[in-house]
Amino acid sequence: MDFEKLEIKPFEPEDYFKVLGFFCGDSFLNNYIKDSQCALADQKNGLTSTTLILYEEDVVGYYTCNSNILTVDKNEAQSIGLQESFSVPAFEIKNFAISQKFQRKGIGLHMFMRLLGQIATLKDTIAARYLFLWSVETAIGFYEDKLYFERMEESSENGLTLMRLPLINTFNVYEEDVE
Repeated sequence: MDFEKLEIKPFEPEDYFKVLGFFCGDSFLNNYIKDSQCALADQKNGLTSTTLILYEEDVVGYYTCNSNILTVDKNEAQSIGLQESFSVPAFEIKNFAISQKFQRKGIGLHMFMRLLGQIATLKDTIAARYLFLWSVETAIGFYEDKLYFERMEESSENGLTLMRLPLINTFNVYEEDVE
């Protein structure tokens, strides 16, 4: 796969018809990008930002991000000086999906490393202790083995598992891959 041919662009209303054929194997992720009341509406309302990944004009993936808070346990909260609240600033990847026919070709890892580079830059200006996401069961190993995420909770009622990556002293691990 020639990663130089990937085009990364914000999801705009004029891209709506491009995403209708998207299929990643997960119905929630498929519906989120295809339903005009989801990704585009969330973006219009300032709740999220969705980015499309295109290869030769085809949508091969997308990711949706926002800033958020993450609740940590009492011991961690107290160790960083929090007394009343156990919430810390965090970046959230709400959705990260690669088209089924392009999975296992390195696009996911390539795009995630690129996204981590963007987060590293933002982190210099906007405080965040963690990057977190909700993973489908089939992607847990990818996040643990390739990206060093840790599980916070086992699967929820919607079948997703909450995972986090500490951002404090993390980016030196990725430094070579991001450049």
